[in-house]
This record gives sequence, C-alpha cells and structure tokens, in this order.
Amino acid sequence: MSLSPGKKLSLAMVMVVLAAGAVLFFFMKDDPQKWIDFVLNRNTHWALFIVLMAVLPVFGFPISVFLLLTAVKFGFILGMLLTTIMIPLHLMGSWALAKTFLYPYLEDFLKSRGYQMLHIPSNRTLFFTSLFIIIPGPPYFLKNYILALSGLKFSYYFVLSWTMELALCVPVLGLGKSLADMNFWVAGAFAALIVGGYVLSYRLKGRFINTET
Repeated sequence: MSLSPGKKLSLAMVMVVLAAGAVLFFFMKDDPQKWIDFVLNRNTHWALFIVLMAVLPVFGFPISVFLLLTAVKFGFILGMLLTTIMIPLHLMGSWALAKTFLYPYLEDFLKSRGYQMLHIPSNRTLFFTSLFIIIPGPPYFLKNYILALSGLKFSYYFVLSWTMELALCVPVLGLGKSLADMNFWVAGAFAALIVGGYVLSYRLKGRFINTET
C-alpha cells in the first residue's frame, strides 16, 4: 500500500524524532544529572546546544531553560531567530508523534497526570485555542501534545501555537539577556512583565473558562 506524500513526511518526522530521543536516552540513562548539567553549561558547543534545543523540549525538558541560555549564548536577536526556528520543529515533532501508534499511550499519560482531553468548539476554534495556549496550566510540551490530540486542524495548531508561543518567549529571552549583561533594572522589568502576564492570564482563565463551561 502506497503512502501519500503527507503521510510519508509525517512518518519521516516520527522516525527522526524517535531516533533522536533514543540516542539521547542512551547517553542519559547512566547519569541523567551529568547530561542536565551539560545542557545548562554555558560552554556547551553551539551546534550541539541547538540539536539539544530542537529535541529535548519535545520530550518534556523545560523550554524556559533553553530560552534563558539561548539569550546568554547568542544574544537577544539571534536568540529570537533561533527560537523562531525551534518552535515549529517542536510542534511538528509533537504532532507527528501524537498521530502514530503512540496516541493511546499519550492519552493515558495525560489522563494519569490529571489532564482532560481538550474539546474545542468548531465555532470558537480561534478563541479557545488562543486562550488555551496563553493561560497557565500544562507545561509547553504537554500543551503541544494536548492540542495535537484535540482534533484541531494542523493549520490552526501550527500557526496559532507558533505565533503565540513565540510571543510568550520574548520576555524570557529578554530576561536571560539582561541577566547576562548584569542589567538588573531591565531584568526586573522583564520579570515584572512575565509575572504580570501570568496574573492577567489567570484572570482571563477565571473569567472565560468558568463562564464558558
């Protein structure tokens, strides 16, 4: 049975992501703390750092750590450019994995962590998807999987997640750069922006989620 070009591309993406995950698991299984320290090390080679940034967040490593280190290693502008490229890779990897035989395992994993499967009304797709992305709750990698498993069209999933997650990354990159420059006034401003964003998001969650359910 021949596969369509789209399915071939998805299969190729799955194989790449799984292979990368298997390699990382092989190296990390003996001493995970050693490899975590290696990722956090500012002196880690830039090429290897980029590979790790492309793969690890798909499997649950906090993207915020990479954002802070990216700003330190590459500066704000190059850090933004790198993040702009990395987020689509995370989204496509998560989508591809969610559409394979891993679907029931991912579903069970999410339910075991207390997360319900997301059902987005067809007439409020833009609103509910945007709200889900910006409000505090599941970490970055789980949000990607939850949206991928929700039945959302790939175009909505990809475009909305890419643009909105990138916007959320801006103050974290700014915080990392200002801390690296020892500019604590600017760092404080970015920290206040992050905290203010969380407070506003919680208010939006309380206002819209509770009234819509």
